[in-house]
Amino acid sequence: MKNKYLSLLTVLFFMCGIVLTGCKPQETTSTASQTAAKSGGTLRYALWSSPPGSFHPSYSANIYDNKIVDLVYEKLINADENGNYVPGLADKYEVSSDQLTITFSLNKNAKWHDGEPVTADDVAYTFTTIADPDYDGPRFSQVENIAGAKDYKAKKATSISGIKVIDKNTISFTFSQVYSPALATFAQRAIIPKHVWEKIPVAQWSKSDQLKKPIGSGPFKFKEFVPDQYVELEKYADYNLGEPKLDKIIFKVTNQDTAQSELIKGDLDIVPISSFKQKDLDAYKQAGITVLENDGVSYQFLGFNFENPILKDQKIRQAIEYAINRKGIVDSVLDGHGKVVNTVFSSKSWANPGEDGLEKYEYSTDKAKSLLKEAGYEEKDGAFYKDGKPLQFTLKYSTGNKPREQSAVLIQQNLKDIGIAVNIQSMEYATLDKQLTSKDFEIFLLGWTNDLDPDIKSSWYSTPGSILGKYEGFTDQNLDKLIDAGRSDFDQNKRKENYKQIAKEFNNVVPAVILYSPNDGYAYNSKLKNYKPVPYYEFSNAQNWSLEQ
Repeated sequence: MKNKYLSLLTVLFFMCGIVLTGCKPQETTSTASQTAAKSGGTLRYALWSSPPGSFHPSYSANIYDNKIVDLVYEKLINADENGNYVPGLADKYEVSSDQLTITFSLNKNAKWHDGEPVTADDVAYTFTTIADPDYDGPRFSQVENIAGAKDYKAKKATSISGIKVIDKNTISFTFSQVYSPALATFAQRAIIPKHVWEKIPVAQWSKSDQLKKPIGSGPFKFKEFVPDQYVELEKYADYNLGEPKLDKIIFKVTNQDTAQSELIKGDLDIVPISSFKQKDLDAYKQAGITVLENDGVSYQFLGFNFENPILKDQKIRQAIEYAINRKGIVDSVLDGHGKVVNTVFSSKSWANPGEDGLEKYEYSTDKAKSLLKEAGYEEKDGAFYKDGKPLQFTLKYSTGNKPREQSAVLIQQNLKDIGIAVNIQSMEYATLDKQLTSKDFEIFLLGWTNDLDPDIKSSWYSTPGSILGKYEGFTDQNLDKLIDAGRSDFDQNKRKENYKQIAKEFNNVVPAVILYSPNDGYAYNSKLKNYKPVPYYEFSNAQNWSLEQ
């Protein structure tokens, strides 16, 4: 699997000055399996929590909103199951010999869901607004290396000099320095319609009702969103890569306790697997349900509020990590279908540094208690105190994710065992997001899915624009410098060395306790054909999915 992702960066490194004509529309000739399946039908996909409703690629920052965004909107390029860049809105692209400029040629048949043509102006508008001084979303780190973007953000310029609309269907991006995640960024950032969003001041976007009524150019059109119940999408017949075979996709908010029975009864077609317990796998097999399992590209973590003076103490954070029996969580909650990890980098990524040089934080109540004492706490009657106050926290997490709920209970007990009292509170994801953003928390549980490129600036950088850094409010200048260095060179060996240093710094500072990486798993209706969930891009071929009638 590692070579699959190596190929992306290798292509990027060697393609200077070459027009990559591999970016052509996908063939529409049916394979044998496609022939057996007729077009039409409604696919029902289980969600564990209701999307907050930020259906906008410049704002969506959770897995629930992202699933909708990935189907409604389209990107300039995509990545297929073999790790190759393939067409999105662009038929082809060319990289200059100095590796600073990328030029995209758009598909002339691409249209928005309201029938308007997709043009280079839309592309320019998308990336320009991410650098707008009034933009308050988490994506600026992905455009800041475009020449002139920082000046535009700082109101020192009226446009971004590095974005050039050459003609209606051609646009170029010039970077101020070599930016190694460039193509991966273009394969992640979907394009928005200028004629829709220019009517709304950027400062009002994050609170606009338009967020919940998206107009995109992807394979499926938005139809309806009923919070806490479902999101309904319908096929977009004029999709530039070919008319989707399914009529509809409905994302149904589902209780994990009933998801298996709903799938077996036919009320659901795709269920992300949260339990690989043998009895559940046997039930799927007996019902003729197909199960996929792969090494995961996500991780679960426990985060801290760095505005809390107690949690600013590195020894407290390290003590908490030693106190949590992470292997016990993997064994009991995941039934072994996952692994304890000590780095934020996916095991599938070429950038994963391995475990050498990292503190393993193996479960040890003795080490945890020793660190608490070093931090000035005294143990009395099974609890730790400082200045007469007990060491205690409230742990918050979102409802609907069973492994996370079960992990919270185990963590509560683990910390109690070393003398830290923990109160646990669960809530809907949208409520949790608001509380994290307003710093109304002490510790929390959340998950994060890695991107195709290992750059972590949008997640763990110290700036307010970093998603997880924004929640926690932590600052680490050494980590920031390493992150910046890691995204400023195409030499994969040099980048890997940077990521090795990033892993060590993160491991020592403990901005969060990285708990485990769960295996990716899906149980799905065996009548569903051409379903190929790609790591990082689950819906990359959704227009080809079909249900046997």
